[in-house]
Amino acid sequence: MNIRHVISAMSLLMLTAVCFNTAMAEKIGVLMPTDNLQKRWFNHDGPVLKDELEKLGHTVTVAYASEDDVMVQKKQLQQMIIAGNKIIIVSPVDSASLSEFMDQYVDASIYIIAYDRLISGTEKVDYFVTFDSADVGKKIGEYVVDKLKLKEPEAQPKNIEFMNGPKEDSNSAVLYASAMGVLAPYIKNGLINIPSGEASLEKTQITAWSKQFARERMIRIIDQKNYGPKGEKLDAVVCLNDSIGRGAIDALTRAGYEPGNYPIVTGQDCDKLSVKSIWSDVQSMSVFKDSRRLAAETAKIADAVSKKKIPSLNRPEGTFNGVKNVPTHILDVEVVTKENVKEVLIDSGYYPASTLDSFY
Repeated sequence: MNIRHVISAMSLLMLTAVCFNTAMAEKIGVLMPTDNLQKRWFNHDGPVLKDELEKLGHTVTVAYASEDDVMVQKKQLQQMIIAGNKIIIVSPVDSASLSEFMDQYVDASIYIIAYDRLISGTEKVDYFVTFDSADVGKKIGEYVVDKLKLKEPEAQPKNIEFMNGPKEDSNSAVLYASAMGVLAPYIKNGLINIPSGEASLEKTQITAWSKQFARERMIRIIDQKNYGPKGEKLDAVVCLNDSIGRGAIDALTRAGYEPGNYPIVTGQDCDKLSVKSIWSDVQSMSVFKDSRRLAAETAKIADAVSKKKIPSLNRPEGTFNGVKNVPTHILDVEVVTKENVKEVLIDSGYYPASTLDSFY
């Protein structure tokens, strides 16, 4: 075989490989719950997921539901289906709102991957990739127990208020149950210390994880219980994400709290503004869910599906969504405080080094 034949054979192999890779590529749609610049979805999850999928050769379209609008997300899902996306990754605005819509419009040729939030009440969800919400709540509860030294023999019950996410998010009940499971024995005046005897999960829930609604609820609690630097001692506000935490902090600031005398305020997501509050001794901690890892694992699953392979999952028995057990992959989480914020969030590259200036 002469050199020309060798080159021709190599070219044919390369062309075959390119055609094979193209055949394996899919049009993949990604639906994120919001385009809010202060939240992780627009700054991290959407862009990183798109990048991970494109590295694997797929064509990717990302859409954000402006203002956490369910109807916007339904329309976006319909557009993704019409555009021919055979794999659609969805982080739902409302975990239950898409079920009837999906039952009607998602056929057997389309794979749905629920991202971070489970889609409930439908058979039309194939995989679920998320962080360990039970561990998030547990870590928040354990942090409060540790900081207030509640396990010491002389420890007394404390004034601890709860601010949870909305019922529309499937993670909310899990977060609440796991945090409450740790803290219930230590809460003053009964199982839960919330105003007017409101002793249920629903009464602690904040619609849309809204900072404004959290602020308004915290103001009511402060006024009813006379919490303040010169009033009744408030020991901790267990906020189950950062935007709720920022709303609670606004209300606490209004009541006269300052850095150094705030009660413990918790959070989740390590939003940049909340990280700054941690650095400034206002918010006490947040739970870091590394969206780079979540995006990478989700991309692997989508890529396996595109190749007609069974994805590798660490919880293949699944998570029950009210109708079926959805095969699941779970990622772990990490507590961030002032002591490790640089190591976990800056040195790891999650936030660029330039943002250090805003933390000092």
